[in-house]
Amino acid sequence: GIRNVSAGLSVASPILEDHRLRLNVSHYRSSAPLSSLFSAGRESSLVNEFSAGGAFRVASGAHVTVLGGASRRSSGGGLRPIFDFQVTASPADRWTFDFAAGREFLKVTPRSIDLDISSYKVAGGVGYAFDPRTSLAVRADRRYWSDDNRSIAAEGVFRRILHYYKPLMVDAGALTRWESFERDLRFASGFFTPDQYWRHDGFVGVHGELGRRFIYETRGSLGGQKVARDAGYRSSWEAAASATIRLGQSLNFSAHYERRNYSLLSRNGWYQGFYVSLGVRP
Repeated sequence: GIRNVSAGLSVASPILEDHRLRLNVSHYRSSAPLSSLFSAGRESSLVNEFSAGGAFRVASGAHVTVLGGASRRSSGGGLRPIFDFQVTASPADRWTFDFAAGREFLKVTPRSIDLDISSYKVAGGVGYAFDPRTSLAVRADRRYWSDDNRSIAAEGVFRRILHYYKPLMVDAGALTRWESFERDLRFASGFFTPDQYWRHDGFVGVHGELGRRFIYETRGSLGGQKVARDAGYRSSWEAAASATIRLGQSLNFSAHYERRNYSLLSRNGWYQGFYVSLGVRP
């Protein structure tokens, strides 16, 4: 199977009252058996990245984030430019809008790393709050891949807060996602490129804050998914849990675990991830 490990450092420094300077440094390692289609002659590949920029309040309810940097892989080559541009705005009551553009390098398998697979993306989303407890969000994403492929994805999420109380809040909803690649290049590029992917899930989440030091969240979803235009639907499920402990006025420790199944035409399986972070506020 595929094993991915990452580590990173993020620093944000406020300037004036409504702006922040940001610096991100990350390290990624992806490994897979040599016999796997996700390997290109090596069991593991490494990537180091950095980016710098800032988040700025440009108007009432409007923010812009601009980051630029570089990515470098262990198997050779020089620095490769990356960037991320985001705009979020809430020009009217109950409405939120966002737009994003960027370039990034894929880091999900050793093969995709060694082949320098990258993408330019353009994305946008709209959210509407029917009332303080009910919301609907839709989003679309268009990508242009370096292996001469193109993809488009769309997602819609309906969410309802069922119980609102700070120590215990319960929400539920439904998610629909669609994604399509012009060509299935999985065996050449080393990552999932379905001609058409559908996912329909219902979800329930429980989260809250206990005292002033402990924040928790658990979430689960269940539904159906299909991974090809002519395939039938198969089960889709996901479970996740996270916790944050405030160790002091300026120190937080967080941990997150998630597990999700996948369903291909020839086999079924699952993947899982565990993340920890330490936040320091001077």
